[in-house]
Amino acid sequence: MVFSLIRQLANGMELCSRPERHVRTTLDVPLAPEEAATLLKDGNSRFVSGCPWGSKTKAAARQQLVEDGQAPHTAIIGCADSRAPIETIFDAMPGDIFVLRNAGNTCTHAEGSMIGSLEFCAEKLGSRLILVLGHTKCGAIYGATRSYLDSLAQPGKKEAAGCALEGLLQDLGSVAQEAAKELGRGATSDEVAAHAVKV
Repeated sequence: MVFSLIRQLANGMELCSRPERHVRTTLDVPLAPEEAATLLKDGNSRFVSGCPWGSKTKAAARQQLVEDGQAPHTAIIGCADSRAPIETIFDAMPGDIFVLRNAGNTCTHAEGSMIGSLEFCAEKLGSRLILVLGHTKCGAIYGATRSYLDSLAQPGKKEAAGCALEGLLQDLGSVAQEAAKELGRGATSDEVAAHAVKV
């Protein structure tokens, strides 16, 4: 039994061993989108298995980023939800990914800042992959779905957005509308919201 436990620990240590990694800088060539996607998938697999590599970055690596500049392989638009930490989900090192976050992982209500940031990342930093990352139980998508479904229940009644959040939810309504259309009549608001994250 002791030998079995030692063998299991040894196998786990191999699985979780951390090879020396370097940070991406302007000295690195841009990655093809397929290569960047593979890095994201591999990092996510390490995160899911509980064996991340990138949680500790040495001071020398951080200094290299300062001196040589950033060259992220991917730009990711994600939700501002505190349960969806993008760098952690993809086990990324500083300099690996360019992260933009807002409620509902959207560009519909960003007044140019999201689009401008994406343009900067693609044009100036050389990132060739842009990923929009949704997540389960997204409050913004659920709120937009509820607003959209409420508007169906009261046709002709359109309220003006009273605050920025209400405006965001109204703008996200088209996503809920598309999800509801794809699911068809009879879908619950929870089902529509869960599907809207994927639209």
